[in-house]
Amino acid sequence: LKLNQSRGHMAQTILVSQEAILLRKRQKNAQEAELVFPRYWTRVKLSRSAIASHPSRLTFESGGKSCEVGEFLTEVQRQGLAKRLDRLIGRMSEAPALRDNPQA
Repeated sequence: LKLNQSRGHMAQTILVSQEAILLRKRQKNAQEAELVFPRYWTRVKLSRSAIASHPSRLTFESGGKSCEVGEFLTEVQRQGLAKRLDRLIGRMSEAPALRDNPQA
Protein backbone atom coordinates (compact mmCIF):
# COMPACT_ATOMS: atom_id res chain seq x y z
CA LEU A 1 0.00 0.00 0.00
CA LYS A 2 2.84 2.40 0.74
CA LEU A 3 4.27 1.82 -2.72
CA ASN A 4 0.92 2.61 -4.34
CA GLN A 5 0.54 5.72 -2.24
CA SER A 6 4.01 7.00 -3.10
CA ARG A 7 3.47 6.36 -6.81
CA GLY A 8 0.25 8.34 -6.62
CA HIS A 9 2.37 11.47 -6.16
CA MET A 10 4.46 10.80 -9.27
CA ALA A 11 3.64 12.69 -12.45
CA GLN A 12 5.18 13.31 -15.84
CA THR A 13 4.34 15.92 -18.45
CA ILE A 14 5.68 15.67 -22.00
CA LEU A 15 5.46 18.76 -24.19
CA VAL A 16 6.46 18.43 -27.85
CA SER A 17 7.20 21.55 -29.88
CA GLN A 18 8.74 21.96 -33.32
CA GLU A 19 12.21 22.28 -31.78
CA ALA A 20 12.22 20.39 -28.49
CA ILE A 21 10.72 17.81 -26.19
CA LEU A 22 10.26 19.06 -22.65
CA LEU A 23 9.88 16.42 -19.96
CA ARG A 24 8.78 17.45 -16.48
CA LYS A 25 8.93 14.76 -13.81
CA ARG A 26 7.63 14.92 -10.24
CA GLN A 27 9.04 12.12 -8.17
CA LYS A 28 7.41 10.42 -5.19
CA ASN A 29 9.39 12.67 -2.81
CA ALA A 30 7.85 15.75 -4.55
CA GLN A 31 11.16 16.71 -6.18
CA GLU A 32 10.72 18.03 -9.70
CA ALA A 33 13.08 17.69 -12.62
CA GLU A 34 12.90 19.18 -16.08
CA LEU A 35 14.75 17.77 -19.08
CA VAL A 36 14.88 19.12 -22.61
CA PHE A 37 15.68 17.00 -25.65
CA PRO A 38 16.19 18.39 -29.17
CA ARG A 39 13.25 16.96 -31.12
CA TYR A 40 15.18 16.42 -34.34
CA TRP A 41 17.86 14.30 -32.65
CA THR A 42 15.73 12.37 -30.17
CA ARG A 43 14.37 8.90 -30.60
CA VAL A 44 11.66 7.09 -28.70
CA LYS A 45 12.64 3.57 -27.75
CA LEU A 46 10.40 0.87 -26.28
CA SER A 47 12.61 -1.94 -25.00
CA ARG A 48 11.08 -5.26 -24.07
CA SER A 49 12.43 -7.07 -21.05
CA ALA A 50 14.26 -10.36 -21.49
CA ILE A 51 12.01 -11.70 -18.73
CA ALA A 52 8.39 -12.03 -19.84
CA SER A 53 6.91 -10.98 -16.48
CA HIS A 54 8.96 -7.74 -16.33
CA PRO A 55 7.61 -4.53 -17.91
CA SER A 56 9.06 -2.87 -20.98
CA ARG A 57 11.00 0.41 -20.74
CA LEU A 58 10.07 3.52 -22.70
CA THR A 59 12.91 6.00 -23.10
CA PHE A 60 13.91 9.19 -24.87
CA GLU A 61 17.45 8.96 -26.21
CA SER A 62 19.55 11.79 -27.61
CA GLY A 63 23.16 12.89 -27.56
CA GLY A 64 24.30 10.10 -25.28
CA LYS A 65 21.65 10.76 -22.65
CA SER A 66 18.60 8.67 -21.93
CA CYS A 67 15.53 9.18 -19.75
CA GLU A 68 12.80 6.67 -18.95
CA VAL A 69 9.18 7.85 -19.18
CA GLY A 70 5.92 6.19 -18.24
CA GLU A 71 7.47 3.72 -15.81
CA PHE A 72 4.32 3.83 -13.65
CA LEU A 73 1.98 3.05 -16.59
CA THR A 74 0.54 -0.35 -17.38
CA GLU A 75 2.10 -2.25 -20.26
CA VAL A 76 -0.81 -1.43 -22.60
CA GLN A 77 -0.68 2.27 -21.66
CA ARG A 78 3.10 2.37 -22.18
CA GLN A 79 2.78 0.79 -25.63
CA GLY A 80 0.06 3.30 -26.57
CA LEU A 81 2.21 6.20 -25.38
CA ALA A 82 5.16 4.87 -27.40
CA LYS A 83 3.04 4.81 -30.58
CA ARG A 84 1.74 8.32 -29.98
CA LEU A 85 5.22 9.67 -29.29
CA ASP A 86 6.54 7.95 -32.44
CA ARG A 87 3.91 9.83 -34.46
CA LEU A 88 4.74 13.16 -32.81
CA ILE A 89 8.51 12.89 -32.70
CA GLY A 90 9.32 10.57 -35.59
CA ARG A 91 12.57 8.76 -36.03
CA MET A 92 15.87 10.39 -35.20
CA SER A 93 16.54 13.24 -37.67
CA GLU A 94 12.97 13.09 -39.02
CA ALA A 95 10.73 15.35 -36.82
CA PRO A 96 7.37 15.21 -38.67
CA ALA A 97 5.24 18.35 -38.79
CA LEU A 98 3.10 18.87 -35.72
CA ARG A 99 -0.61 19.36 -36.26
CA ASP A 100 -2.59 22.06 -34.51
CA ASN A 101 -5.10 19.39 -33.50
CA PRO A 102 -4.63 18.60 -29.77
CA GLN A 103 -5.94 15.08 -30.43
CA ALA A 104 -2.75 14.23 -32.41
